[in-house]
Amino acid sequence: MKYRIVTTILTTTSVWAIIADPGILQAEECTEISNAITWAKQSNPKITHPVTAYFTKHTGYITNPNSSKVGTGQDYCWYAVGQVQINLKPVEHLFGDLQLYMNSGNTSNLSNDIVKKPTSTVGVEIFPDGTFTYQQKLNGKSVGGVPPIKVTATCLGGALLTGTRPNEVITVGVRQDPQRLVPPPLCPEDCKSDRDDCLKDVNKPGYPSEKECIQMYKVCLAHPQCH
Repeated sequence: MKYRIVTTILTTTSVWAIIADPGILQAEECTEISNAITWAKQSNPKITHPVTAYFTKHTGYITNPNSSKVGTGQDYCWYAVGQVQINLKPVEHLFGDLQLYMNSGNTSNLSNDIVKKPTSTVGVEIFPDGTFTYQQKLNGKSVGGVPPIKVTATCLGGALLTGTRPNEVITVGVRQDPQRLVPPPLCPEDCKSDRDDCLKDVNKPGYPSEKECIQMYKVCLAHPQCH
C-alpha cells in the first residue's frame, strides 16, 4: 500500500501523520471472519465448534480544560467479549450477546478504569460481506428500544473489521476455539428431578420462576439425545 507522509513541526514537537490515498486503499477479504463462519457451521449435536467474538468501541469527545464539570470530554470506551453462534438466515453469519465492560461515560468519569457491567451486554451480528451490527442491551433487552446499528467496515490484516460513525471507531474480531464434545443432556428421569428441585426454590430471590422451571424441563425433554 502506498502512503503520502505529511510532517508538521510545532515548536519542539514533531507530529507525523500517515494519510492513505483514497484511490489506493481498498477493503481486504476478511479471512478470519469467513473461516470462523465455516468453523461454526461444522457444529452438530455431539461436537461443537465454538467461536469467541471481541468488540470495542471508542467514542471521542473534544475536551474543555476550563469546564467545571468533572470528567467532561473524557472518552467513552467499550470492550465486550463472548461466544457467538452460526445463523444461516438470511445469510450465513455469526451472532451472540457479549459481556460488556466500559468506563463510566463522557460526563461523569472519575476514573479511567474499564469495569464489568454484569447486567449489560452487546448483541452483535457479524457478516461475511464486511458488515456487522451491534446493540447495547440491559438484562437482555435493547436499551431505550434502539434497534441494532449497522456498520460497514474495512477488514484489516484479514482479521479485524473496523468501521466508523460520528466521533466513534468500532472494531470486531473473532477467534476460532478448539472443538469440544457437547455434554450429554439430562433425560426423562433426570429432567423431572431437576424440575422438582427447581420448583422448590421458586419463592426465593434470584431463583427461576415456576414458569421458567417448567420451560427448562420441556427444553430438557425435547433434546435430540433424549430420544
